[in-house]
Amino acid sequence: MQEEKDGPDQEGPSSRATEESVKTETNATPQPFRDFKFSPQEHLNDTTRVPCPNCKKLRRYFCYDCFVILGNPSLIPSVSLPVRLDIIHHPSELKSKSTAMHARILCPDNCKVFEFPDEIPDDYDPTMDFLLFPMKTSMSVKELFEKLKARSEPTDEISTDEETKKPGVLGLRRIVLIDSQWHKTNIILKDERLKKLKGVRIENYKTAFWRYQTLGDECLATIEAIFYFYKELHLAVHSEYDGEYDNLLFYYSYFYSVIQQHYKSNPARPFTHIKGYIKY
Repeated sequence: MQEEKDGPDQEGPSSRATEESVKTETNATPQPFRDFKFSPQEHLNDTTRVPCPNCKKLRRYFCYDCFVILGNPSLIPSVSLPVRLDIIHHPSELKSKSTAMHARILCPDNCKVFEFPDEIPDDYDPTMDFLLFPMKTSMSVKELFEKLKARSEPTDEISTDEETKKPGVLGLRRIVLIDSQWHKTNIILKDERLKKLKGVRIENYKTAFWRYQTLGDECLATIEAIFYFYKELHLAVHSEYDGEYDNLLFYYSYFYSVIQQHYKSNPARPFTHIKGYIKY
């Protein structure tokens, strides 16, 4: 996961742009997401900061502490994941800047956030639960699927258990993901409850992230890594992909548009974090 530090948070551009400058070109999908199938996003332009009904703190699109959607929840897509996602959140990682929180908001039935170290589940099973992390020993998503397929019974189904809300793909129960800056991941990986898990990695992709980091443009934002994992898993199972998990990037792509439009509308305030990032 990418080192998420400087730059805009879940409230919009850090410069606190005016309402007009936050308006996005909603009729033109930004280039990195041109072929994605998103639910309508135009209504997000009209959101304002309001108190969260739980914690009463002012939030704009959602409360990243209480995981509550603000505005009209019926307009926000809900993504059903085929395998449950557990996010292990390092307490020093600001939730206001963590794109992993998007998954918790958009996948309320299949995603949970646990604080490190106190809340890590102690029932992880290395035969059913896997860690999404690029370790040297990590297998690809396709290799993981083939491994699960080889050990499965002929009657095993690839489906979601709607009654228990415990999705599964050929015995794959949970994907565990670390939400932390890179230099703090080692301490989490050494935790006894996690280090027994085998790793799985995604292919290399170029990030669309707006926060500066020194690890290269293949170092993804957390929500990008989550999206590509589920897309690759879907392709391994079904061979074709038709946007089933595109809405995992619903907020992320919108914030990308907000940032692009804000800086293009304010040329006197150049974006200095990443050279060539703003597509004028």
